[in-house]
Amino acid sequence: MSGGTTYYVSGFGKGLDMRPMNFKDTVQKIRVCSLCNVIPNTVVLLPCSHSPCELCFDKCLEDGERCLLDQERLGQECVEKLTLSEEKLATWQVACWNTPYGCSFSGSS
Repeated sequence: MSGGTTYYVSGFGKGLDMRPMNFKDTVQKIRVCSLCNVIPNTVVLLPCSHSPCELCFDKCLEDGERCLLDQERLGQECVEKLTLSEEKLATWQVACWNTPYGCSFSGSS
């Protein structure tokens, strides 16, 4: 898999949270919040196949229990949470976000 997309991560501690990470491989779409484009430690899988983070899911509930992207109704009983552990995240290969300026670091997150 080739990729090279930069995302911010959330829910993994001060050392990683909200820092840009340039993932070398393609990140599964389901792992990225459909609304804020952050890789959180937990996403909520909606019946419409979108996957908001818990913060964005709370906004969906406040907005009439509808997906904010396609307005499909959702119910608490129809959702599933998918958790990404810090250990799993640490196995993903990243390059330094400063690569365009000459940094050649590459390693696990």
